[in-house]
Amino acid sequence: ALDAYQRHLSAFIGHYIALGEIGVQSGGSVDMWRATLGPACHVFGIDINPQTTKFSNTETTITIGDQADMSMWEHFFASVVMGPLNILVDDGGHEANQMLTTLMQSFDHMTANGVIAIEDIHGPGYLNSFFVPTANFLSYKASKGQLASVDIYPFLLIAQREGAQPLQFTGSYGVVSSIEAIWAEASKHPGGYVVLENAAWGSFHTATGLTNFFTVFNGLHASNWYSTPTGCDHTSAASCSVTVIPNELQALITGVHIYPTKLVVEVAPGPVNLQAVRKGSVWLPY
Repeated sequence: ALDAYQRHLSAFIGHYIALGEIGVQSGGSVDMWRATLGPACHVFGIDINPQTTKFSNTETTITIGDQADMSMWEHFFASVVMGPLNILVDDGGHEANQMLTTLMQSFDHMTANGVIAIEDIHGPGYLNSFFVPTANFLSYKASKGQLASVDIYPFLLIAQREGAQPLQFTGSYGVVSSIEAIWAEASKHPGGYVVLENAAWGSFHTATGLTNFFTVFNGLHASNWYSTPTGCDHTSAASCSVTVIPNELQALITGVHIYPTKLVVEVAPGPVNLQAVRKGSVWLPY
């Protein structure tokens, strides 16, 4: 996720921005956002734990609420933010209904070029419960001219509103006209990318198109991992890491980017390292 955020959020560094984050928990991410995006970033945190209000200050506003509650969102935007968000990061409960409600309730409250990032999508079961309804929702927004891109990374989905500039890709590349041709072409371009274009398909942002792409690349969210030390992920130990054992798709592809008339698949340059390393030393209990 760090590499993805560096690419998608770097344009906001140093500007006055409003960032929403679901899942404040122990407060470390609040400091991280301001440290990386700059002191002009105001963080609007949402959490179900009343103890997180301790992180409120002049640059951080904490709202206690359930992300699956539509009335909470109405209050949040009308009485707390009182304006649009530039960035929204969902690191909350990670249930499909929670993530879908967050996406649907926040999309219209994002700025042009705004970024919505939904984290920790672990497991193939999210295809029908989350990705299919997400495809339907985003295709509707695309039909209104409000969607620039949909970006898929392992365990992460990003939707960018209209006005966002396409990413820049480097390395060697190939162009194909069918999904089936991606795999052979990808093997020719380690560290590069493959572009899928087919004018006969029309928009790549239709419900059918997005659903097909979400299905083809659903393996990026396969969750087979181990923790070091063993079992530390269920504790508050300061020293803890979680490492994913990549499947064939995760070992080949680092990112998928769906634009209105093309899809770009980024190819891993070599062995991939999908790992989360715990930072910090103070933890609020769940």
